[in-house]
Amino acid sequence: MKICPSCGYEYRDEITVCPECQVTLAQDTEWERPAESALSEEAWTELEEIPPPASPEMIKDILEQNEIPCLLQGRYYGEYFSGAGERDIRIMVPASKLEEAQEIIAAFFKEAPEDIKIVSCPHCGEQIENYRIVCPKCKEPTGWD
Repeated sequence: MKICPSCGYEYRDEITVCPECQVTLAQDTEWERPAESALSEEAWTELEEIPPPASPEMIKDILEQNEIPCLLQGRYYGEYFSGAGERDIRIMVPASKLEEAQEIIAAFFKEAPEDIKIVSCPHCGEQIENYRIVCPKCKEPTGWD
């Protein structure tokens, strides 16, 4: 398995470059999670019960904006994680951050607008959700509040 050292996504061995970050992937044995040393030694656990219409990538973005380390585990095809369904993708967080992550996700969707849409990044044109503060492709602020 390979991992993007920039975003932390996991990929099959035949994938060599992260399509989001355009960074060369590292073997999982060569890569250390970009977190405090206590987290790198800690067990990670799956974040379950994700409310619709959330995608795994959306949950990862929300958690990382709130400084919760997060990894997606699953199959990657083309430009998106996929498989039999998005539930084939596991959203992993440090066990010590699980409760906080659940609270953040619950609060986001309680307050989230019902009209989450796909829009173009004003800088690079990447198709992204309208809740994003920073574009995952060009890393520029979207200017949407």
